[in-house]
Amino acid sequence: MTSANREQGDSMHLLVMDMHKALNALQATIASETIDGASVYRIDPGDRDPIRAFMRGLRRTAPLKFDHPGLGTTATRSDGRLVLQNDIGTTDAHVLVVHVEGLQVTLTYTDVHLQRLLFFQSLFERYNVDWEDTRSRKDDALEDGVYHLCVGSYSARDENDRDQYLEFLGSRLVYLIDWNRARKRLRLFVRKGEAIRLLRWAADKDHGHMAFLKAGGEQLIYDALDFVVKGQARFGEQLHEILGASEAIDYLKSALRTCAEVLLRGEPESFIQDTLRAELFNYFRTGRQRLYDIVAEHAALIVEIASGIRDGLLQARSADATEQLARNAERAKAWEHRADELVNRARDAAKHAESSEFFRAVVEAADDVADELEDAAFHLTLLASSPQRPALYDKLHALGELLVQGAQEYLKAVEIARHVHRGGAREDTQDFLEAIHRIMQMEHRTDEAQRGVKIALAGGADDFKALYVLTETAKNLEQAADGLMHCGLRTRDYVLGQVMAA
Repeated sequence: MTSANREQGDSMHLLVMDMHKALNALQATIASETIDGASVYRIDPGDRDPIRAFMRGLRRTAPLKFDHPGLGTTATRSDGRLVLQNDIGTTDAHVLVVHVEGLQVTLTYTDVHLQRLLFFQSLFERYNVDWEDTRSRKDDALEDGVYHLCVGSYSARDENDRDQYLEFLGSRLVYLIDWNRARKRLRLFVRKGEAIRLLRWAADKDHGHMAFLKAGGEQLIYDALDFVVKGQARFGEQLHEILGASEAIDYLKSALRTCAEVLLRGEPESFIQDTLRAELFNYFRTGRQRLYDIVAEHAALIVEIASGIRDGLLQARSADATEQLARNAERAKAWEHRADELVNRARDAAKHAESSEFFRAVVEAADDVADELEDAAFHLTLLASSPQRPALYDKLHALGELLVQGAQEYLKAVEIARHVHRGGAREDTQDFLEAIHRIMQMEHRTDEAQRGVKIALAGGADDFKALYVLTETAKNLEQAADGLMHCGLRTRDYVLGQVMAA
C-alpha cells in the first residue's frame, strides 16, 4: 500500500500521488495566468512582487522534493488582501495560507503532527514572527481525528524586507514534506531530540531530508555499518552507541548532505552508498584513535603512580617521611580512581569499534597494574614509623625505579602503536618492538630485584610489622611488573597479528 516503486506495480500511495498531480494540472488550466509557477486569479498589479518573492524562495529549494508531489501554489485577492495558498504535501490538513496586506504578512499553517508544526515555527528564528497559541481541531475525516493550527504574523520594515521574508517562507516549505517519516528514520540511530535537531540543521543548510529518504533512508546507514563492521551491526541499534554521540550526529549530517548533493547532481545512488561507507570507515578509524587516547591516558597514570612510589622510597629515611608518604598515597588513590573511570570509558567506547576486544582487554589488564601500585603506595604509609636499614630502602627503590622505566616504555609503546600500520614507516615498527622488548627485560630484572629485597629482609628486618609491610610492597611491585609485561605482549600481538596483517 505504501510502495512508491512503479516497477513493483500499483499501490495506494502511487494512486494518491497521481491524483494529486492531476488536480494540480487541472488547477493550472483554469488559472487566469501563471507567475513563476503560481496559479494566479484576479490580482492587483502591486501583488506581483510579493508573489514573485514567495515563488523565488519556493523554486530555489523545490528540487529537494525530487519526484514527490506538493508545493502547488495559488494566488488571488480576498477582502482587500493578497492570499497565497500552498498545499505542501498530499493531505487535506497540511496546508499553508498566507495573507499579505501592505507590510503585514500573516500565515496560517495546519498540520496533523504537532512536532512538525513546532519544527516549522523554529525555522523562523531570524525573523520576529508573532506566533499565536497553537490550537487543535477535531476532524473525523482525518486518520487521527485531530489536526493542529497556528497563526504567525510578521510586520515588515519596508517592501524589501517583506519580500525577503516571503522568499524565506517559500524556501522552507519543502522541508516539511515527509518530515515525520524522516524523523522516524533518524530516530533509529539517535535520540528523539537529536533527530529533530538534525532535521533543523538539514533545513538551515538547504540539504533537506527527502534525498536521504529517496536514496534508501535508514537502510543506507545499516548497509554502511554492515560493510564496515563485517556483519556485526544489529538492526535498530542507535548509532551514538556505536560511534559516540557527537560522532553519530556528525556522520548523519554528512549522510544528509551527501544524499542531497549527489542526487541534485544527477549521479547514481550507488555513489552515495560508496561515499557513506568510506566516510564511516573514517569515523571508525577516528574511534580507534579515541581508544588509543584512553589507553595512553591510562598508561600515563601508571607512570605517575610508579614515579610517586619511587620518589617516596627515596624519601623514606627523611624526617618528614610519614607526611610525604601519606600525601603520595592520597595522590596514588586519586590517580587509581581516574584509571577506573578510564576503564569504564574504554568499555563504552569499544562497543562495536574496530578491534574493540583488544582495547577493552588491555585497559582492564593495565588497571590491575594501577591497583597493585596503589596498594604499594598504601603499604609504604605503614612503614614510616618503623625505620629500617638503608640497604632495605635501596633494594626497594631499585625495584621502584624499574617499575617507572617499564611504565614509561609501555606508554611509549602505546603511543607508537597508533601510528604503526602495514606499509608504514619501518622506524615506527622498530621503535615499537624495542619498547616491548625493554618492558620484557624490565620484568626479568624485577624478578631479580625482588629476590634481592627478600635477601635483605631476611637479614635486616627488625620487627614483624616491617617485615610484612616491606614484603607486601615488594610483592605489589613485582606483580605490577608482571602486569606491564602482559599489557606489552597484548599490544604486540594486536599490532603484529591484526594491524600489520590487515
